[in-house]
Amino acid sequence: MKKKIVIFGTGYYGRNVFRICKNKKIKAIFFIDNNYKNIKKKLMGINVHKPDVLKKKYDNYDYVILAGRYIKEMKKQISDLKVDNKKILKWGKKDLLLSKKNFLARNQDFIDTMKLLVKNFNKNNLNYWIDAGSLLCLARKQEFAEFSDVEVMVHYKDFDKLKFFFKTLDTKKYILKKRLVFYSKLLKRKLYQFTMYKRPKNKDYEPAIVEFNILVNKKNLYENIALKKDVTIFNWTDKKLIKYHDLYLPIMYNYKNYLKYIYGKSWKIKKNFYSK
Repeated sequence: MKKKIVIFGTGYYGRNVFRICKNKKIKAIFFIDNNYKNIKKKLMGINVHKPDVLKKKYDNYDYVILAGRYIKEMKKQISDLKVDNKKILKWGKKDLLLSKKNFLARNQDFIDTMKLLVKNFNKNNLNYWIDAGSLLCLARKQEFAEFSDVEVMVHYKDFDKLKFFFKTLDTKKYILKKRLVFYSKLLKRKLYQFTMYKRPKNKDYEPAIVEFNILVNKKNLYENIALKKDVTIFNWTDKKLIKYHDLYLPIMYNYKNYLKYIYGKSWKIKKNFYSK
């Protein structure tokens, strides 16, 4: 008997669950998501509903699959909707592994995009660092394809250089998007976040998205607006290069303390389940 599943979340992790289920001939009947902008729209050919549809609609599913950084919150929410605990499946990183072929293809897309960035940014003296989860990836000697995206932090003063670079992109090869809006406490204004990715050769894996975070500084104060953290305590002047395949990528000099600040003392330990 074929299993029918519901997927909680329409982001990177939810879409990954859908692709894996499709490859395994497991039928996903709909997504649920708290993002009301997605409600009553289709994603990957199936409907998106509010989570409370599980309470008031039919019980015609075998499992609800949870994945990503908010599994605890998801679990509590659908448990409050009286979903049978036996029907709740929590998927970790091991469950979300790509096939070797797709993993290598996605990783190569990341490498190709980063080669383009490094060449342009170095040529134009653009001040940037590998940030957050991607810095964690490099420090642990992992591959970019193991993560949802690559995070590149650009100094606010070089933002015009970044936007000029975007204008030079070959739109047949790359897709550029303006998405999240963050509020800078130091500048007292909103700033957009941009993402770009190489057009994937197939739809069997998530696009290799590069996300551009912004480092804002005013006088002696520093702010990472994507992380919503004051990062003044760190040295943003000195950098070091770290090798990744045939690339040399800039990271902050005291990156270990920075990772401890963001992810806690156990940042070196690889865990099966994501956390906020």
